[in-house]
Amino acid sequence: RTLNDIKSGNWQDVLTNFFQIGLSDLSGTKRSLEFKANLFALKAKADSTLLVDTNYVKQSFARNFQFNFALKLDSQYRFSGLKAGFTLALINKRDSSVLNLVKTPADAYFVLFMDSLQFVFNRFNRSLRKPGNLFKSEEDSLLFLKTKNIVDALLEAGLFDSKLLPKEFLKFANFQIIDKNFRVFDSLFNAELRKLRQRPLLTLSANGTFSDQRGLFSEGKAEIIYLQGLTKKGRNLEMDLRANISIVDTVIKGIKNRVEFSASGGCNWSIVTASKNVNKSLVEFKPHFEFTSIPRGRFPGEEKNKFSANAEFRIRATDNVWIPLTLKYDLKNNNFLGFLKVALNMNAFKKS
Repeated sequence: RTLNDIKSGNWQDVLTNFFQIGLSDLSGTKRSLEFKANLFALKAKADSTLLVDTNYVKQSFARNFQFNFALKLDSQYRFSGLKAGFTLALINKRDSSVLNLVKTPADAYFVLFMDSLQFVFNRFNRSLRKPGNLFKSEEDSLLFLKTKNIVDALLEAGLFDSKLLPKEFLKFANFQIIDKNFRVFDSLFNAELRKLRQRPLLTLSANGTFSDQRGLFSEGKAEIIYLQGLTKKGRNLEMDLRANISIVDTVIKGIKNRVEFSASGGCNWSIVTASKNVNKSLVEFKPHFEFTSIPRGRFPGEEKNKFSANAEFRIRATDNVWIPLTLKYDLKNNNFLGFLKVALNMNAFKKS
């Protein structure tokens, strides 16, 4: 569940957690309704035993493979074609769900926190069984269970607050020490998550588009994307390098198998993060340059090479909804374009 928080919006678009629905190019003429699904999320829906840790770690390929399809729409939002493809993470050092913290300082403080909490549980439970205790036997197990459920819920949410525990429980330990142990653990754990954002992610994707007008294959595209954190201590900067090539079968007479190549490089910057979780990005800004070349199949009067300066803004409207706006500026011809998208990232867990 923490993976959804530490992922930037840029990272989510490259390799989604579970499911993503997106509306692309809302302000343009090539609109599309897109759906992405992680293969493991689908397998886990069919077989919940895959969520057991010993089974989960064996699903490396499924966790790093996603497929996608999109309905292409014209300017009047009418169906104009279908797009389908897949993405495979060739290198993924960012998967926090298999992060191993055994025998690390974070592990030591978590064990210390849990042991001290368990000691309090035991003292409290023994006190309920003493002769003359105010609690009835039916209430003993209920209060104990209620207390334990509160602690489990807090830990699952990634926080611990002793003030939320029943007052009958609080007199059996010094919760200042227990709270301190948890805060140290939480700080060390989040530091490990920040390190993940500095590690590399390399993906390869392939897509094919079928046109409704001709009912035939109209475009094939392959893309490679590399993301890499730039600062050791920070959580803000992420290098973003992309290259893609596409072959387009145009409807213009005399132009067949148009070939387009583009490459871009820039830096994604999380300029605003959550106050209580610095790993959670809220607003992002990605300036980048793009080079486009059309070695074959150019339209009359079209330039072979083009350079553009681009900027992408992303706002996290809710935990799962991102709104990206891409701005492109043609450096030579002074043309300005804008593309708007909405992306909904859905978690596979009901509790989330």
